[in-house]
Amino acid sequence: DGAESIESASWDSNRHVVFCFGEEQNGLSSDIAKLCDKMYYINQYGSVRSLNVGYAQRSPRDTATASL
Repeated sequence: DGAESIESASWDSNRHVVFCFGEEQNGLSSDIAKLCDKMYYINQYGSVRSLNVGYAQRSPRDTATASL
C-alpha cells in the first residue's frame, strides 16, 4: 500500500498538514486516500491489537510539533 511508519515521518513546518484517521477494519475510504500525498501507519508493540482514535492522533501530532 506504500504507507510508511509514522516513526520515520517528517513534515515541512511551512506547509499545512491534515491528518486523516481511518476506521480500524477498513482504513480510509478510497476517496479520502486519493487526496493524500503520503500515508503512514502507527506501529503497535506488545499485546496492543488496536488504538483508540483519541490515542492514535497523539503520535502524528507529537511528531509534527516536535519539528517546529
